Amino acid sequence: MLNFISLFSALNIELCNLLGYRFTPNNHSMETVVGKNMQNILILHNSGDYKKRDLELCRMSMLVKHLKEINERDTQLFQLFKKELRRTDTSDGFFGTRFEINIAASLIRKDVPFKKQESPRLDPLIPEIMPQVLEVL
Repeated sequence: MLNFISLFSALNIELCNLLGYRFTPNNHSMETVVGKNMQNILILHNSGDYKKRDLELCRMSMLVKHLKEINERDTQLFQLFKKELRRTDTSDGFFGTRFEINIAASLIRKDVPFKKQESPRLDPLIPEIMPQVLEVL
């Protein structure tokens, strides 16, 4: 129980710092898709569904990890993704943006140059490296 509380609290703080949210009762952040995902983790915990709770906790932790990786290397791209996460109002939109963040973090980690286009596009800057990009993914 204490382990969950400390993990959830750390995740909450990281998301608040990265996205500028405040996950407190009656705050508009709780109505965002990210806020609803955080609420869902608590609902799963309270219902005793610890496997699903841990899966969701892991997914949101990976989102934090990927956002940090992007922010360290490309603050403009991070700001774009931050804006997209704040704008999205559906689960489909959230998971689409989440997928783009995942791919961008993977490309950054492998030092593959790319340019973010209109969603959902991340284009390699050098077409000849496309086989390497596919290998990374």
